[in-house]
Amino acid sequence: MKKVISLIFCFMFVVSGFGKNFPLTVAEKSNYTSTSRVKDVYEFFYTLESMYPDKVVVSSIGKTFEGRDIPLVIISNPVPLSPCFNEKPVIMINANIHAGEVEGKEAVQMFFRDMLEKKSNALNRFTFVIVPVFNVDGNEKISPEHRPYQKVKNGVGIRYNGMNMDLNRDFVKLESKEARALVRVFNLWSPLVFVDMHTTNGSFHEEALTFTWSMSPAGSKDIMDFIRVEMYPFMKRYVEKNYGIGCIPYGHFDNQEKPEKWNGFFGGMVFATGYFGAKGAFSFLDENYAYADYRTRVRAAYAFLDGLINFVSDDKNLSKMIELQNNFYNSKKVWVYSDFKPVKCGKVKIKGYKVKRDKKSGRFVPDKTKRVDYNVDFVGDFEGTKVEVKGAFVLPSGLSPIVEKLLEHGIRVFRVVEEKHLKAKRYKIARVSFSDFPFQGRQFVKDLKGHFEDFDLNIEKGFYVVPISGNQKFRQVATALLYPESKDSLLKEGFFNLLIFPSQWSKKPGYYPVYLIKSLKGLKLRLISND
Repeated sequence: MKKVISLIFCFMFVVSGFGKNFPLTVAEKSNYTSTSRVKDVYEFFYTLESMYPDKVVVSSIGKTFEGRDIPLVIISNPVPLSPCFNEKPVIMINANIHAGEVEGKEAVQMFFRDMLEKKSNALNRFTFVIVPVFNVDGNEKISPEHRPYQKVKNGVGIRYNGMNMDLNRDFVKLESKEARALVRVFNLWSPLVFVDMHTTNGSFHEEALTFTWSMSPAGSKDIMDFIRVEMYPFMKRYVEKNYGIGCIPYGHFDNQEKPEKWNGFFGGMVFATGYFGAKGAFSFLDENYAYADYRTRVRAAYAFLDGLINFVSDDKNLSKMIELQNNFYNSKKVWVYSDFKPVKCGKVKIKGYKVKRDKKSGRFVPDKTKRVDYNVDFVGDFEGTKVEVKGAFVLPSGLSPIVEKLLEHGIRVFRVVEEKHLKAKRYKIARVSFSDFPFQGRQFVKDLKGHFEDFDLNIEKGFYVVPISGNQKFRQVATALLYPESKDSLLKEGFFNLLIFPSQWSKKPGYYPVYLIKSLKGLKLRLISND
């Protein structure tokens, strides 16, 4: 019999029905004029841990660049002490990756407090892995000068972490301590669902809740289609019915003055949503509308979590989601996309406004006296040509820093223990150009042209091999990182800039120093531990 868990909580701004020691968030206590510092978040969850010691564990995923602890909260009934003891589907929630976008941080505190107080049956069915303040260094720099249009009286944090890095652009490079820590947690817990909570200030509209899902071509197209066709309509109905909040896909108008399209978000693996989608999770980006008032934005984030858990708690939906994730992990095909192209997939109604240019800034601003419903094409699907990749990648022994990066991603890497001659392919770079300025400290490859050539490869003892079949769970991520023409390759992220020019006196590029072999037959290998 179909079982649906009702999680409709009364969203309380004054929590009158709870006991004396039941915690309130900083947002609630300040009547939505302030947001939490990390010590407030720790104290909030420590209180819940003391009230529900068998259901809540508070710890840390690691340290930030500036040396602060990044909070981690595990909630379930009973709560597993480690991933080894967990037997339930995992839902992982990350908030405050941009520390000026505070609504998710406040909403997760309220939502899980209410789940515990209401004794939600979802606690019996799922394990929740929560990082309520990811960008701790940015969060601790709260000031009223940051994002003043969000109208949080005492201010919000900043976008960047302590080393001036946008953490939501670091999931290929993994050069921040924070991103590496989050990936370790994901790899340990292997979530079915991943959520990244943000605030958007793009096109002007009335809907307070926007969200999207991973549309990375490295992920499962079946999962993307399921979310768009099954989950999004449910979420829209649920949130509008139970919270009175408008819900649309996250995106932006193609033209602010005369819109014809609502363009979805096709971020690749540099973004958390795209990256964890490529790792097989049902990966979501929650974007609460910055121009709504603070209280409404927090309520929208809360509504998103409530709708999501209700959808996943339906037995039919949960079974299908587990099936689709397993299909992705068990697929024998590995691919990258060429000529990737976003395409229309139906209509969407946006409750927008006529816009006008502000004389002072020159930017568009909404004319709140002129409301317009825009029925426009939703660009929320994609098409392109799949390039199937088979066999394994081979890296010379000198590329140990690249191997360390692959291990950080959770990719299985082997070392060759006996020399072998094999037929292989190598990529000849015909043309390469670079970004005009470094982004987050790296000179990215902007344009790349080349072709593969067959050659005889002497695989020496000490070389590295990365299979993309068999028990390589994150084979799509491995392929995306190592295939030279992948949009998300380490080559394009600037990791091979020194190695692709055979002479320091010439601008003519040579070969990409990572090779492809068809099979592992005849190779003697030893697995490298990534502990």
